[in-house]
Amino acid sequence: MKEIRNIIFDMGRVLLKFDPYVSLNTYCKNEEDLTNEYVSPLLAKKIFGLPNTLIFACIKDPLKDECVAYHKRLKRHLVKSKLIMVDSPHGFLTNILDKEKTEQSYELIKKFITN
Repeated sequence: MKEIRNIIFDMGRVLLKFDPYVSLNTYCKNEEDLTNEYVSPLLAKKIFGLPNTLIFACIKDPLKDECVAYHKRLKRHLVKSKLIMVDSPHGFLTNILDKEKTEQSYELIKKFITN
């Protein structure tokens, strides 16, 4: 796969160095895998009939735009989808430093599942 430069995202309190190819290399064995819908659900041709979907998009996440685009696509295909924007960096659900926000998010997940 082609190499690209690391992108620096300034997040105020947090500085995150994000290299998308590091993440992609976790899921992709070759360049053909880059077009696999399991790597990126945005590439799926058929998404009608998917289950209700809850998406957390972090305001400070380099992948926020992809989360928003997927949410919009689900809605266009009549899949019940809820998008929750969180003022946190990627991976906030495992961040022990912001326990309150994590617990609030778990409550939202429980509510979504039980409704």
